[in-house]
Amino acid sequence: MTDQQSVEHLWQDGYLLIRGALPPDQLARIQAAHDRMGEPDRIIPDGNHGYNNLLDKDPVFAELVRHPAVDGVLTGLLGAGYAFYRIGGLKTVVAYSQPWHWDDVRWIQYCTLAIDQRPENPPPVAAHTTFYLDSLTPETGFVKVPPGSHRRIEVLTAPVFRPDEGNEPFGPEVHLYPAAGDAIVYISHLPHRGVNFKPDMQRRLVVALYGPPGTQEGGTY
Repeated sequence: MTDQQSVEHLWQDGYLLIRGALPPDQLARIQAAHDRMGEPDRIIPDGNHGYNNLLDKDPVFAELVRHPAVDGVLTGLLGAGYAFYRIGGLKTVVAYSQPWHWDDVRWIQYCTLAIDQRPENPPPVAAHTTFYLDSLTPETGFVKVPPGSHRRIEVLTAPVFRPDEGNEPFGPEVHLYPAAGDAIVYISHLPHRGVNFKPDMQRRLVVALYGPPGTQEGGTY
């Protein structure tokens, strides 16, 4: 699939699963750096451990900021010179089921700029990439998304979090099972949620957030 085809798929579905984004040697370096981080910076309400500002923790994480496996897709989606916000990490230490949520920086990406520096017609889209350092399987857990729901008005205007309101509140859903070394690129206002069945299963992620050109590098999220 070409970058242009990938961007078209991303616009249509709101997500793009990229198999084998990290080659084995790079995956091993990132896994080792993730394990060296030690105590988390925060405990997320669902029980996950969160790590902030990975570039301050280990220089190896810089390899993921504009990774070649996703750079062409992000350029096609957001535009050349797209802005990088931050890169953080997650580690699962409990069995959990997340609420539906949006990793959405549509508003933050502009409020960090002075009024006279904001783009005149900002595109209402941001993106994030999640690099999976451990594999998900039907026995261990999944990521659930409702393809195309990012284009629905009730999703565009929804709050950042909401509970799972029964079956398919945003339309037909699919379960994704990324393997270690895979990446998923999301349009950031696509609802999604993770489920982990096993409390003793390690599940490590690295998430990088991006906005369109003209927004502030290193903004707060």
